[in-house]
Amino acid sequence: YRSAIMGFEIIWIMFYHAKDASGILYEFVKFGRGGVDIFFFISALGLCASFRKNSDFRSFYMRRIKRILPTWVSILVGMHLLNIVLQNDCPHTTGQAFLYYTGLGWWLSGLYDNGAFVYLEWYIPTLLLFYALFPFLYKIKLKYLLGVLIISIIVTFVFSFNGILSSLKLAHQRLPIFIFGILCYKVMPMIESSRETIIEIIFAGIGVSLFACGLLYLPYESIQELFMERIALLLSMPLLLHLLASFLEMTNFDKVI
Repeated sequence: YRSAIMGFEIIWIMFYHAKDASGILYEFVKFGRGGVDIFFFISALGLCASFRKNSDFRSFYMRRIKRILPTWVSILVGMHLLNIVLQNDCPHTTGQAFLYYTGLGWWLSGLYDNGAFVYLEWYIPTLLLFYALFPFLYKIKLKYLLGVLIISIIVTFVFSFNGILSSLKLAHQRLPIFIFGILCYKVMPMIESSRETIIEIIFAGIGVSLFACGLLYLPYESIQELFMERIALLLSMPLLLHLLASFLEMTNFDKVI
């Protein structure tokens, strides 16, 4: 149900950006940014399955480039032309256009905290960086990969609670969830199904507790609270996806579509 779950997350993210909801629906919509975390996690699982079939680095990168860049560049061209018509901010020089179409504008903006570099959205540049790192992360032995995950969490924790690279928080706070996806792909087949459920429930319980602490004790939508929310999602991800998949199975979703 990977595609169906991604479709659900797309709707969730769209509602989040629309900000057009009230009552109980608003409580659901306001956390729609969590759909992005789910995307990174599922992307990691998909990359693992693909790389396991063909572990050639060059082939891996070429498949990713062919799948992402043509669509992304087409959208950027459309947005570029639309912004010219609407007289919004858009590239006006060769240098600005280069930053816009390569995705470097997002990274330079974050590193230098300079809005002059911003001429694109953040998600695809972040995804491309994670894709570039993926083969190396996948090749790391399991026990060391757990260490890499812990280090990435510590680094994002330090960055978040000290305001370091705050302009890049959308990217650096998502790296642990991506690494966790790779780790889960390797670990889950080794665990008995009964134990797997218990582990997922324990992790989700810890995650919900962290999420509640973030809501209660940290300023709303501060960098620190966002970090707590994303770590909570990381811990809850296996159980959350299993519940979604079980729901789709019970409703015969595959037959509906």
